[in-house]
Amino acid sequence: MAERVRDPARNVVRGTLLGLALVLVIYIIVSTGIMMASPADELSASSAPIAYFVTRFLGPWAGDAVALFAAISAIGCINGIVLFMGELPLGMVRDGQLPDYMAPANRHDVAARPLLLGSLLAIILMLGSATGIGERVLDFLLRLTTASAIWFYAAICIAALVAHVQRTLAVVGLGFCCWVLYGTGLEAGGLGILLILVAVPLHFLIGGRTRARGTAPAG
Repeated sequence: MAERVRDPARNVVRGTLLGLALVLVIYIIVSTGIMMASPADELSASSAPIAYFVTRFLGPWAGDAVALFAAISAIGCINGIVLFMGELPLGMVRDGQLPDYMAPANRHDVAARPLLLGSLLAIILMLGSATGIGERVLDFLLRLTTASAIWFYAAICIAALVAHVQRTLAVVGLGFCCWVLYGTGLEAGGLGILLILVAVPLHFLIGGRTRARGTAPAG
C-alpha cells in the first residue's frame, strides 16, 4: 500500500509505529480498568464487556454510546481492509509472487477482482456471525489468521537475532509471538503452520513462472 502514500519512507513507518503505540496504550488502560472494577464472573459472561462496564456504572445510554463508537471504529477498520485487499494482491502480482490473472488492474490501476471478492466474503462472514454457528466460525477464523500471520513477526525477530540487530527487543518480540500462538489453541496453530507449508511450494512454483516488475511507480 506504500505506493499510494505520499513520502512512504517517512509516513508509513510513522503511521504504523504511532498507531500501534496509541492503540496499545488505550487497550492496556481500558482492559486493566474494566477487569479491576468489574466482577470476573459477570465480565466473562458478557459478549460486550466494555458496553457492560459503562452500562453498569453510567447507565444504559452509555452502553448505547459505546456501541455507536464501536460501529464508527468498525467502519474505519473496514476502509483500511478494503484498501488492503485491493493493494496486497496487486503488489504481489507486480513482484512476481502471483500470476497476472489473480489481480488484473483496471484503467484506474485498481485490482478490482480481489477487492470485490474479498469484500463479498467479508460481508458474508459478517452476516453469518449473527448466528451461533457463524459466530463460532468467525472466532475460529480470527484465531486461524492470527496463528498464520504471527509467524511473519516471529521470522522478523529471528532474523534480527541472527543479524545481531536489537537483540533484546527481538527476544521480547519472539516471546510475545510464542504467547500469542499458545493463545490461539492447538487446532488453529496447527492449521496455521499447515497453511504456511502449503504456500512454500506454491511460492516457488508461481515465482518461477512470473517476472517481478516492481511495486513502486517509475520516477
